[in-house]
Amino acid sequence: DWNVPKTFRVRGVADADDADGSATIAHAASGADYDGLGAGGVAVTVRDAQAAGVRLEPPALALREGGRGVYRLRLNTQPAGSVTVTATSAGAALTIGSAPTPQERTLTFTPTNWNREQAVTVTANPDDGVADETLSVSHAVQGYAGVSTAPNLPVRVEDDDAPGLLFDPADGLRLTEGEDLDTSIGVYTVRLAFAPSGPATVSVTSDDAGLMAHPASLAFGVANWSTAQTVTVWTLADGDAASETVTLRHAASGGGYDSVFGDYAVRVSDEDAAPAPTAVSAEAAGPTSLLVRWTASAGAQQGFVVQWRRTGEAWSASRQLTLAASARSARIDGLTLGAGYQVRVLGLNRGDQGEPSAEARAVPAPLGQAPRAAERLEDVRLSPGETLEIDLSGAFEDPDSAVLTFEALSLDETVVEASVSAAALRLRGVGAGAATVHVWAVDPSGLSASQTLLATVSAEQPVLSVSSAAEAPEGGTARLTVQLSVPRRTATRFVWSMVDAADVMKPSGEGMIPAGETQAEIAIAIADDDEIEPPREWFLVDLLAPDGCCGTAPVQARVTVLEGVCDRTPAVRDALRGEAPCTAATAATLAEVRTLAVSGAGSLRAGDFGGLTGLRTLDLSGNGLSTLPDSPFAELSNLRTLLLENNAFEMLPTGLFAGLGRLREASLTGNPGAPFALAVELVRTDALPWAAGPATVEAHIASAAPFALRTRLSAEPVPTDPDAPLPARVEIAAGELSGTRFQVPATETALRLQAGSATLPDRNCGRAPHRQPCLRGFKTVPSAVLVLFHGPPLTLLVPNPEPLAAGNGLRLPVASLIASGETEGALRWQASSSDDSVATVRVRDGMLEVVPEPGGEGAVEIVLTAMDAAGQTTTIHFEVQVEFHWPIRQTRGWRGVIATPSMSKTAQ
Repeated sequence: DWNVPKTFRVRGVADADDADGSATIAHAASGADYDGLGAGGVAVTVRDAQAAGVRLEPPALALREGGRGVYRLRLNTQPAGSVTVTATSAGAALTIGSAPTPQERTLTFTPTNWNREQAVTVTANPDDGVADETLSVSHAVQGYAGVSTAPNLPVRVEDDDAPGLLFDPADGLRLTEGEDLDTSIGVYTVRLAFAPSGPATVSVTSDDAGLMAHPASLAFGVANWSTAQTVTVWTLADGDAASETVTLRHAASGGGYDSVFGDYAVRVSDEDAAPAPTAVSAEAAGPTSLLVRWTASAGAQQGFVVQWRRTGEAWSASRQLTLAASARSARIDGLTLGAGYQVRVLGLNRGDQGEPSAEARAVPAPLGQAPRAAERLEDVRLSPGETLEIDLSGAFEDPDSAVLTFEALSLDETVVEASVSAAALRLRGVGAGAATVHVWAVDPSGLSASQTLLATVSAEQPVLSVSSAAEAPEGGTARLTVQLSVPRRTATRFVWSMVDAADVMKPSGEGMIPAGETQAEIAIAIADDDEIEPPREWFLVDLLAPDGCCGTAPVQARVTVLEGVCDRTPAVRDALRGEAPCTAATAATLAEVRTLAVSGAGSLRAGDFGGLTGLRTLDLSGNGLSTLPDSPFAELSNLRTLLLENNAFEMLPTGLFAGLGRLREASLTGNPGAPFALAVELVRTDALPWAAGPATVEAHIASAAPFALRTRLSAEPVPTDPDAPLPARVEIAAGELSGTRFQVPATETALRLQAGSATLPDRNCGRAPHRQPCLRGFKTVPSAVLVLFHGPPLTLLVPNPEPLAAGNGLRLPVASLIASGETEGALRWQASSSDDSVATVRVRDGMLEVVPEPGGEGAVEIVLTAMDAAGQTTTIHFEVQVEFHWPIRQTRGWRGVIATPSMSKTAQ
């Protein structure tokens, strides 16, 4: 890793004075060939926290054209008098504050408010360019301890203009095939829609050899992008008699216009084609039919084609009739009653269709015209038992002057009954309520028209109602007004209850409207919790008068809790609310946020970024974050830039990039674990790795990745089954936790699979014109080896102490320690002692040998490890006690015993 940069952290140390300081950090190298080499010094300026100055938070903004951001200013120290700070933009590209000085905003600080932040709003104004740019806001200071300027605020502006091509005439050209220069040659112009970032080229190609265009390439630059360039088009004669539409394809490249295309249509009329018929008309011929007529033009020697389509649909060969050359009319059947249709006629010559005629429009309809409504029927009010007659003679009219008959129907006869006598509508009130009454006028052919009216029957019974909505923040009180339509002689008791009211202090209650009065109030206290919930959470209130005075069905009101962003992590809350109260945020305003910079968070919670569906840039740099909730950004599907620089991450959080399939920039530099390793891990999903095959294997990555991971798959030994080949590559899409899944055929021996290192995308950090991804703080590594079909895991036994109670050494066949798994001959053994001065250990010729050392005494731990052919290991631990007896010259003056074998066993 000699060429991987190393990061050093530098921290300023507080002192007693109020002056700025400076220091130089020197570097010296040693080791290998670098002894005595110096790496130069780095100058560091330490700005005193107590020195007079202006603080900006955040120190930079990232906006999209048309977007708005907020930053805040405050003084470092208390001034002696009033201090003004004037923020100024360099030009009209940025608006500071609002009129009358849109490029300037002046803030005033006093000895009492000097340490309170004041907000400045910055708006990025659209321009004609297509390139991103970095602008600046400068700050002039007056009246503050010799300080005349404050730091500039860099503003990065993401351009919102989409490059495109403009044509004139926009609707294409019409030419005639042949040698007539006046009709077979035409011109049109091309220009760019927006200014390019550099030279741009537009190539012109035709999809038909019968149409030629010149020049074949157009060159545009920053100076002439809006100047239209001319393209000349001419036709060549062919052997058919068909007119056709030819497409000229325009492909742009360079200057931010890569992959921009534009098609231009040229209609070529064949000189041998049948001319278009004239005087084409269409009219209804019945409920499902149209009659089409036309006048023939000379040249339609083989007949005519009549085509039709519903309005808004495309022309289709399945909707046409072919007629003889003598035909001058046609009937189209099987159409939809009341639907609009377009009709055209084409002549036939030498088997080819000629020019289409002008289109005619018509609607299939019954012969004759239906009645129509004239005077509107007004709603009526009745009492129970009351009868009302309404004259219908002026309510309808018939265009054919036919005699009309009338019909009526009440949709609720328990409220009102409806009947018709001649031209009179009779309504009779039955019970309290409201009912819709339908009235029809019918002509002799069965065509009809209708009207409705609302009949309300009232016995002046009081009706209970409630104001339809109320709202309050958490910890506040929502108030609803309960009303009676008319006052009562006695008090009216009502009860109310909440529907799904987990966030209220009291989910139900009752109230009273005093006698002679018509209203009372319900006060609903909203609980104040710290859970992150929707910005506008709401629930219903059911209201009922239990004594039956005012109806039996409950009425409802809606109560809204103004959660806003108040319960989110404070740093996130303040970044989202801007200058507004935290309760003001709604689902709509959150969805409109495009850029978010958070500072001083320390930690984040699940739900902090909920509802930010339109967020494009998220900057969480320098927050001291070491962990994150699982999949913290899963809802940010439109995120383009994620900055997590200079935090405390030692490993990638679980699901960090889950759902972020559209990222263009991601940076984790300045974290302890950077550069973070990204690897495609292979996991068997259908069984344990050693189970018999076939096996299902899937590509996984716990954190997801900000770009698509694509890597080669290697296998050892290489499977040779031609019916079940392994894929050459595996991949996981950007923002996904899993990817390629494949089947692995069973093999007689263990199979080792590994995914190689993926390739990082181009690191030009999204700069125009390429706009490739910018990824910092990452590296890619091969996956761990996945071993399949290697049999059950190896199991070893702790030695039994009884037969090993004495002797000059302990010798034990290792085969006797194998409880399950591979045979001894297929294993590799390794043994070690915790203290070689007391006893040494080795495996030789199939035997485990423990040999005491002269003069050694005490307990040692023996570690025995076996590795099978698939590379899986199992380890056991046990203790040997060495006792030394005098005299030393006796060759059998010591004995060894194995202690109680209740030791640990590990398998890897």
